[in-house]
Amino acid sequence: MNIFPTPIHLAKINEATTYLQNLIIDLQCRDEGRIVSNRGGWQSQPISHHLITNLLINIMSQVATYIAPFKIKSDMSLQFTQVWANINTKHDYNINHLHSGFISGVYYIKTPPNSGKLIFHNPDKVQSILWHTENFDTITDETSLTFEITPEPDLLVLFPAHLEHSVSQNNNDESRLSISFNMSLTHAGD
Repeated sequence: MNIFPTPIHLAKINEATTYLQNLIIDLQCRDEGRIVSNRGGWQSQPISHHLITNLLINIMSQVATYIAPFKIKSDMSLQFTQVWANINTKHDYNINHLHSGFISGVYYIKTPPNSGKLIFHNPDKVQSILWHTENFDTITDETSLTFEITPEPDLLVLFPAHLEHSVSQNNNDESRLSISFNMSLTHAGD
């Protein structure tokens, strides 16, 4: 048995176009950004959905696959509540944080080597106190306190918004570009 699983969905969607790179750079020129979990780097204010319609349509297709096992009631629907762009330059990172809503995700557009990993943190805080990693010959999915994903272009990662995560430091001279989002579960028609 595997109780209390934490579903994460990975998919490749071919949208990492020059258009998205140019859009993010243009947004950075017009928007001083905001500081949330980012330490260094730039995070945009919320992006207007009409600027990235094709990307959001492709993401929704993957979201449908991701949530199918959840058996969500037919009178409920998922809506994008916030979409924003990220630029992490050399030495930039994101501290541990959670998102709001039901599902969150990130879509990677430009990912130079060693530009930072997405790190999910085990939600069982008691485990980190009682299960010391030095007690195990090999760290497995059952004993690990973190799970890392190495970003690559066109990679979409979907995860529960309440799952704590961080981003390791970008150690490349080139910037990593991504678009992140939150989705909320609402009654259909709301």
